[in-house]
Amino acid sequence: EERLTAAEDLRANGAAPHAMWRFVEESTDAMASSVRRERAFLRMWWLVQGAVAGGSTISLVVGTALVSSDVITVGTAFLLFQYVLLLGRPLEDVVDQLETVQKANGAMVRVIDLLAVRPAIDDGGTSSPPAGPLAVAFHHVSFDYGDGQPVLSDIDLEVAPGRSVGVVGRTGSGKTTLSRLLLRLVDTSEGTVELGGVAIREIPRSELRRRVAMIPQEVELFSGTVRDNVTLFDTTPSDDAVAHALRRAGLDSLVDGGIHRELGAGGAGLSAGEAQLLALARVWLRDPDLLVLDEATARVDPVTEARLEAGIAELMQGRTTFVIAHR
Repeated sequence: EERLTAAEDLRANGAAPHAMWRFVEESTDAMASSVRRERAFLRMWWLVQGAVAGGSTISLVVGTALVSSDVITVGTAFLLFQYVLLLGRPLEDVVDQLETVQKANGAMVRVIDLLAVRPAIDDGGTSSPPAGPLAVAFHHVSFDYGDGQPVLSDIDLEVAPGRSVGVVGRTGSGKTTLSRLLLRLVDTSEGTVELGGVAIREIPRSELRRRVAMIPQEVELFSGTVRDNVTLFDTTPSDDAVAHALRRAGLDSLVDGGIHRELGAGGAGLSAGEAQLLALARVWLRDPDLLVLDEATARVDPVTEARLEAGIAELMQGRTTFVIAHR
């Protein structure tokens, strides 16, 4: 599915043969697995057929011998033969179900592995920061992604509530990691992050998600209505609130076209600029106290960039804001 979605990029960069050969390799592995499964099925099937044939032969021989000795009647001998045949059908059904059992077992193993995964972010907080714009403080914060290579080292930072801060740096300097720490998508390796004077680990995750919002560089859109993509499938906000957020983001055309209009997978039906403005509408609807902008205008044309910057400038009023950019 990923390769088909990126087919245009693959062809443009001459990577189509590589992608096709990767598909062939994966298909070869799948075929080998299917062959092994069919061999196991055939072995069991022939075993059952052989057992039924052998049982039928034995019942005929024994029945004939007993009838000849006047021990049983012909009807009893025929009944014994039918009993053997009756055993054959359930055994064949069991063999037919073996493949289904194998598939179910594979799925069960994957589900058990998934259920065994525990989130690394502990949601045990019980403290709430004060209302209004959030002050931000980093105290000796260091972070790495588990490979021993520090992305951030001993960061100290204090931002007063309502201030706007620009975070500028080269690619790989840790700008996006900084935003993930503010959203607590990851936890610090060392040090503490505080929002409104409260350690971020002590803030309930639901409250943190409500009071901190981010407009990313790459906006994720889903198969659903315009409203669904603004509310992220939350039924609580009213249609008027959603329409108001869209208009404040400069998307009057989407409101006029109907917020219940269906969008395709990946936001098919919207341009890249409209997708970025829709991300702005999401934040307008949530009305957060801390706003993080991660290269929010990097992928839009100059006209859309001007609209987006105007909306962001209005949104930043009365909020603490981190603006992450290359320049």
